[in-house]
Amino acid sequence: MISGQQSGPGARACRDHLAEVLKRCREAYAAGRPLLLLFDYDGTLVPVRPRPELAKLSPATRRRLARLARRPQVAVGIISARSLDELRRMCLLEGVLYVGTGGFQWDLFGKTGTHPQAHEVRRTVAALYRRLAEVVAPFAGAWVENKHFALAVHYRQVPEERIAPLHAALASVLDGCPVPVRVVPAPKALEIYPDVGWDKGSAVRWLAQEVFGPEALVLYAGDAANDQPALSAVEALGGLPVAVGTEVHATYAFPDPGAIDELLAALDALLPG
Repeated sequence: MISGQQSGPGARACRDHLAEVLKRCREAYAAGRPLLLLFDYDGTLVPVRPRPELAKLSPATRRRLARLARRPQVAVGIISARSLDELRRMCLLEGVLYVGTGGFQWDLFGKTGTHPQAHEVRRTVAALYRRLAEVVAPFAGAWVENKHFALAVHYRQVPEERIAPLHAALASVLDGCPVPVRVVPAPKALEIYPDVGWDKGSAVRWLAQEVFGPEALVLYAGDAANDQPALSAVEALGGLPVAVGTEVHATYAFPDPGAIDELLAALDALLPG
């Protein structure tokens, strides 16, 4: 956590970053600028768990997100590699926008949509899923998740000495894939997307225009390699890129999801209404 339990230069830097993020949000909101607050899910709003279905929002985090989403001129969004349906089931939040499968699906306050190349992407993913499922089968503790617009190979329960052979087996299939694919490391998983020039960064740039337009101050918090394009996009927009943990880099850095929850609590106390 940022406060109390941690001391030293790292803790001071985190407190400074929290103070700067809050200051910029307060000043922008007071000047009449809307706030677009975007968060990754696993590793950002919730700690990474041994199995994805165990990573549930705490009641306190859910309440804070819901209260922020009800503020005038504030939009809260969750952008995840999880499928859209799964993301909604895990969050159980009304009045927020959801972007699933790394940006290929979205629900903007009830208005759902998919990437323009969704049909071709689904066909590619279905064929690749069958092949990867065969390759992964001999590795106890690994499984392939079919998200229809992407795949995730999970290996959280694979013994350490079997991870490198698993990666090699996957590479032998992906290197020979007839269509370009993008492989993104995730916490104890590999995310595999048909490469159509779209990622979380693309989704964030699109949302910034779609929700409030260029006058909004955009915040994005993420912890994994697939969040780096979104953090870079927010930095280019003059917003607030927040790296969580040590796997990604951004202007502002928080150590863990507990620090993000502290940020949510501070924003909830700071913004009027």
